[in-house]
Amino acid sequence: MGRQTASQRRKSWKEKRQETNANNLKNKLARLENTSIVGGRLVGKDRAGGFMRGLTGFGDWATFGVSDWDKQGNLYGGQHGGSGYGKIAPGYEQDGGKFVVKKGFVAEDPLNPGGGAITEAAADKIEAKKDKKELNTWQSKLKETEAAGNRLADRQLLRSQIANLPALMAAGNLGVAEAAKGHAAQTVKAMAHIPQLNLAQMSYQPMIDYGLGR
Repeated sequence: MGRQTASQRRKSWKEKRQETNANNLKNKLARLENTSIVGGRLVGKDRAGGFMRGLTGFGDWATFGVSDWDKQGNLYGGQHGGSGYGKIAPGYEQDGGKFVVKKGFVAEDPLNPGGGAITEAAADKIEAKKDKKELNTWQSKLKETEAAGNRLADRQLLRSQIANLPALMAAGNLGVAEAAKGHAAQTVKAMAHIPQLNLAQMSYQPMIDYGLGR
């Protein structure tokens, strides 16, 4: 196998560096996915709690901070060089030994101070989305109420019409009788104007019997 040229060596070195950076980024993203924000710092999502929290913390103290078994960073709150835990969370800064939200950021959950932080613009979008959802819900309920009111009004109208049906039928029959009476009166008046015809009495002669049948 021949020796590599300078160009080939540079290409090989560049490819290795890109591969290393990609692996580092992959590991970093994996750690971020497995982290929580507590007190403005990134800590392990699967960190120990209770008795094991004290035990793992004692182990870190016994190793002078070489280990990070409690997954909460260095012994005195800084970022651990090996695990990466203890790093200041995005949107936070250190101020006098405390981790506070940066200017232009707000707490993602106001009931969880020290938790995740988001930009004010992102918070405004979330609030606008919530307001729109609440408005749509209110409008939907209003339409349902209006529809229920219309159905109730229709039922009441139908019931009143059914209750008045006998009276309507009686009124209809009376109207028919009045119409028939008026029609009869008009007929009588019309007949009175017809002239009387005096027809002459017709005479008939008896048939002559010619005796043809004899």
